[in-house]
Amino acid sequence: MKKIESGKFRDVKSICQQSEEYYNDEIDVLKEEILIRIEKLRTCGVEDEVIKALFDYKPQLSRLCITSDYRILLPDYDLEIKMPPLYKALYLLYLKHEEGIMFKYLVDYRDELLGIYNHITHFDDSERIEQSIDMLVNPMCNSVNEKCSRIRGAFVSCLNDDIVKNYYITGGRCESKRITLDRTLVSFE
Repeated sequence: MKKIESGKFRDVKSICQQSEEYYNDEIDVLKEEILIRIEKLRTCGVEDEVIKALFDYKPQLSRLCITSDYRILLPDYDLEIKMPPLYKALYLLYLKHEEGIMFKYLVDYRDELLGIYNHITHFDDSERIEQSIDMLVNPMCNSVNEKCSRIRGAFVSCLNDDIVKNYYITGGRCESKRITLDRTLVSFE
């Protein structure tokens, strides 16, 4: 490994310090601009509650539409969330059960999940379809965790962090897993 000469190290260190100082100066300028604008709002008669609400930003959530051909759309973001049929079947099951389902009780929903999957999949092999569902609902397998992780990934790849948590399957250990999205935003064609 080649050693960095002391002069070059000082140059790199100096550049880093300058960069950090510039960044801190830029932040200070932005803070000052915000304070000036807040004071201008106050002099125009805007109440403090309204000003505070500006800093309590809540992102606007998109509607979630499930089309007749089982596409998952977020029309207000002009997005389609793509995932394989088995993942969609699991997602739709959780979407239909707002109260949530614990993974260990997923086996109780096997027939419903199988029905959803049969509508979505293009496989004709009923044995393969049933085997996939059996693996998914088996509490001794990790299949459901893997599928939920991939479902989460499908949403995370398209949406911001402050929004995405509303759309995928969440829940703590030993708790019911659920999709927290307000169901008034969900529609099925």
